[in-house]
Amino acid sequence: MFRAALGFLTVAGLSLAACDFKSAGDYAQDTKIVAGPQGADDLPDGYSLYPDAKMISSSAINSGGQSNVLIGMQSADTPEKIAAFYRGQAEAAGIVIEENQVLGTTIMMIGEGEAGKVFTLNVTPGAGGGAVAYLLIGPMTVEPAIELAPAAPQG
Repeated sequence: MFRAALGFLTVAGLSLAACDFKSAGDYAQDTKIVAGPQGADDLPDGYSLYPDAKMISSSAINSGGQSNVLIGMQSADTPEKIAAFYRGQAEAAGIVIEENQVLGTTIMMIGEGEAGKVFTLNVTPGAGGGAVAYLLIGPMTVEPAIELAPAAPQG
């Protein structure tokens, strides 16, 4: 449980860092957060959901025509197999893996590419076997997925 929580917090923190938010005022008008089943379809070209994995979460943060996609998945395979799969996809997409850490049984990778592309992966063994992985990829140019209504004026 602790490993899963640590993994989630690490990926969540990296997700926010990858968004490059300067201040709430700079992005409040054009930032959209989308959560739901669309995650695998929103992965950029060259990336795919791990074979036979079950998606457990997905979200996209769209801002200024750019999107960061975060998906969580479960697989019967080992963390090492999943990490090798996504490392191959990232490198084929021009990402340079800058950090590849094994912390106990958790594998964490961080990489960057041209034009501010980012890649993070956190894979840990699942409680009942297999593995749980969180993958963040972005930014990529997208059309806004949804429009959020502006907040009603206070006061």
